Amino acid sequence: MFGTRRALLGGNALDPDALAYFAKAGISDVTAKSQINSFVKQVKGLGLWSNMVCWPLRSSQNNGSSNTQISLGGLGNYPLVLANSPLISSTGLGFNGTNQYAKCSQSGAQLKASNYPNAAQIAVFNPASNTQSYSMIFGQEDASTQLYGMMRKNASGNDVFTSWCSAAGNPNVTSVPSYMNYGAFNVVYNRVSPTQGYINLNNATEQATSAFSSYPYVSDQSHDVVGFGARTILQTPAYFATMTASFGAFIGTTTSATQMTNLYTLYKNTLGQGLALP
Repeated sequence: MFGTRRALLGGNALDPDALAYFAKAGISDVTAKSQINSFVKQVKGLGLWSNMVCWPLRSSQNNGSSNTQISLGGLGNYPLVLANSPLISSTGLGFNGTNQYAKCSQSGAQLKASNYPNAAQIAVFNPASNTQSYSMIFGQEDASTQLYGMMRKNASGNDVFTSWCSAAGNPNVTSVPSYMNYGAFNVVYNRVSPTQGYINLNNATEQATSAFSSYPYVSDQSHDVVGFGARTILQTPAYFATMTASFGAFIGTTTSATQMTNLYTLYKNTLGQGLALP
C-alpha cells in the first residue's frame, strides 16, 4: 500500500493529514492530490501547520458539489458553509455580489478571530470590475463599528485595501494604498503583532498600518466570524463582493513578513498552479 501511494504521487509519499483530507473532501483528481500533499508537507516545514486553518476552494481541491467546503490545517476542523449557492468552479468559488457569501463553523461553534490576538490571514481572489465599495474579500467583522482585522475594498471606491483594528468602543481604522487588479487573481495578506498591523497586496513590499498601544479586542463576538464574500453583518448589498475566491487561510499566531511571503510562494507553486498569480 505504501508503495502504491508513493507511485500515485510521483514518488512524493502521502502525508497522513493530506490523506485524511482527501477522504473527507472526496478528492479524486490525481493532480490535485499531488498539489495538496506538497502543500501540506511544506506548510509543516514552515512551522505553520498547527496554527493554521485554510480553505482550498478550487473544485478539484475540495468538495466540488456541496454547500459545505472542507477545511485543511491543524488549528481545527472548520468547514466553510456556503450561502445562496456561490458557483463552484475550477478556479474557486464565484460570488455574485448580491447575496452570496461563506462563513466557517466548528460543529456549530464558529471560528472567533478575536480569540487569537496575534493573527494573520491571506486570500487569493479575482474581483470583478463592478465590485462595490465596502465589499468584503476575506476576514471578519464584529458588531457596529467594532472591527477586527479584515480585508475589503475601501469606502472611497479607489480600490484601497483596508486593514481594520480596534479596541472596544474606540475603533482604529487604517487604510493602506494597495491597488488590486480587476479580472485577474490577486493575493492579499494582513498580519498583526501586539502593537502593529501590516498588509501586503500582490507580493509587493509589506506596508505597516497605524500602531496601537495595546492589542485591540471586541466586546461582542456574535459576528466575529471568519468568512468570504461579505461582512458577517449582512445588512446591505454594498457589503457583498463580486469575485472568485480560490483560497483563504487564517493563522492564529504571530507571523513574520518572511513567513507570509513563503506561504504565498508555496501556494502559488502548489494549489495555485494555473491561476497566473503575481
